[in-house]
Amino acid sequence: FENLKKFEQKNIIINNLALGDKRQESIIYNYEDDATTSLYKLNGNREFSSQSKIISEEKVSIETLDSYVQKKKIDFIDILKIDAQCYEENILKGSINSLKDKVLLLEIKLIFVDFYEKKYSFYDFEKIINPLGFELFTFSAYKFTENNRIKWADFIYINKNIKIWYL
Repeated sequence: FENLKKFEQKNIIINNLALGDKRQESIIYNYEDDATTSLYKLNGNREFSSQSKIISEEKVSIETLDSYVQKKKIDFIDILKIDAQCYEENILKGSINSLKDKVLLLEIKLIFVDFYEKKYSFYDFEKIINPLGFELFTFSAYKFTENNRIKWADFIYINKNIKIWYL
């Protein structure tokens, strides 16, 4: 976190917290491969997670995006990028009000393989965001297993409830 503080500017605010579906304290697991750091443990599946060992555990404060947006008086979010190592569903559930009318574009990384102790399907996300007005626009940054099974991908959604002149 301290390394990120040097990037703070007038329009860039660095926060030492996690987002989720409710205000609470939790443990974040830091792995050798920092791209796998998560609020969930790796599930031990040798095919996907044998290369990462926990190097530390830290307490982290979790709050909802809705409460953060309200507290900071944020009126509009152009792009919300969520890459939370299988904690995405929790973040979305704590963001319902903001997603409805404050977020124009949502980019979310979804993992489809048995990697963490928690696993979701594409449908799990669609049933949360589609009723809020989000429509899938495209996907990118996808990765496949050796047998061509999709491991993960970034999905970009547009909020059809927000009318912007350039869309």
